[in-house]
Amino acid sequence: MENTKEKIKLKLKQLSKKQRENIYNNYMIYDFHKSEVKPFETIEKLVERGNYVCVGCYEDTDFLGYAYFVKSDTTNNLLLDYFAVNEQYRSKGLGSKIILTMKEQLSGEYSSLLGEVENPEFANDDNDKLTRERRIAFYLKNGFKVSNVKCRVSVDNYVMINLGLDKELNDKEIYDEMNELYNIIFGEAFFKNHISVSI
Repeated sequence: MENTKEKIKLKLKQLSKKQRENIYNNYMIYDFHKSEVKPFETIEKLVERGNYVCVGCYEDTDFLGYAYFVKSDTTNNLLLDYFAVNEQYRSKGLGSKIILTMKEQLSGEYSSLLGEVENPEFANDDNDKLTRERRIAFYLKNGFKVSNVKCRVSVDNYVMINLGLDKELNDKEIYDEMNELYNIIFGEAFFKNHISVSI
């Protein structure tokens, strides 16, 4: 893929189980902290229940990255659960182009896109804090807004961000949505014991 600054045509395509398994084993376990990676069986159960959308981002047949979303049972909002650009294409502006493609392809079908970003207040050191702040800056540059909603999932602490596709959510709506989405992902018992959502 030459000259990524030129206009490229990206497509988000639904992933088959075989493709999801390949991404899990060859990308996801390396792209995210161990504590953030759900067991593959959990992802597959969510897909089977209709609560998970897994897409790969392609230019023709080139695999550029992937995005996994959690779907609400009661609203048409999505949580961006995993998003990564294939390592060989990083630092070329593709992350922004993929988010633009998400906006274009998800608008009309979904109202709002939520995301979790690691809270800089809980960084392990200065380098980690800088990485977290850069990640937030990336999402802000691409149209997301930082909310006042904070979440803790087991040992990981997040700030919630929101991209209005057809509707921007307020903090109370994000709070309610995250309570529902975490219940969908983790189940009621884990939610009660290991998750907190606050404004």
